[in-house]
Amino acid sequence: MMPEQVVAVPADIGGAHITLQTTIYKPSGAGPFPVLFMNHGKSGGDAHLQPRATFPVISREFVKRGYAVVIPMRMGFAGSGGTYVNSHCDAKNNGEQQANSLFFAMQYVMKQPWADQEHVLIAGQSHGGLTAIAAGSHEIHGVRGIINFAGGVNSRSHCDWHGALVDAFRQWGAATKVPSIWFYGANDTHFGP
Repeated sequence: MMPEQVVAVPADIGGAHITLQTTIYKPSGAGPFPVLFMNHGKSGGDAHLQPRATFPVISREFVKRGYAVVIPMRMGFAGSGGTYVNSHCDAKNNGEQQANSLFFAMQYVMKQPWADQEHVLIAGQSHGGLTAIAAGSHEIHGVRGIINFAGGVNSRSHCDWHGALVDAFRQWGAATKVPSIWFYGANDTHFGP
C-alpha cells in the first residue's frame, strides 16, 4: 500500500474562494520527483457525491517509476468546494473551466520541494482527459507531455455534442506545443475511436 496524503489546495475560481481535495502519492525519499497530474472523470448525478479519485493502478505504476502522482478533485467534485458548472454543449468552455482547478493544484504542488518543476506530465481519464488536453494547450513551464485516456464530455443535451467536442480538440491541438498520446477503445460506450 502506498502512503497517501490528502490536502486541501486553496483556489480562487470565478471569485469563489474554495479548497480542492487533492490526493498525493510519492516515492520514498525527498525528491525532487517528476510529477504526474492525473485528472478524474465525471459520474452521473451530483458531482459532490462522486468519491475521491485515487487511480490505484496508474498511481502505483507511476510511483514505481519514480513519479509523484497528484490527483486534484476539481471544483464541485467530492470534497472540493464550489459547484460543478456544466457548459452543456460548449465543450471548449467546459474544458477550460475544468483546467482552472488543475492550474491551482499545479501552482500549489510546484512550490513543494519534492516536485521537479522541469518534468511534469498532465493526464486524465474521460472528463479528466478533456481537462488534460485543455490544460496542455496553455504554455506551462515544465510540462513535457499529455496523456489522454478516452477524453471527452457528453452534455446529454439535444445538441451536436460530438461536433462540439471535435471542434474543441481541434482548437486545443492547434495551440498545443507539447506531445500528447491518446488512448480510445472500441468498447467505450461514451467516446469510441
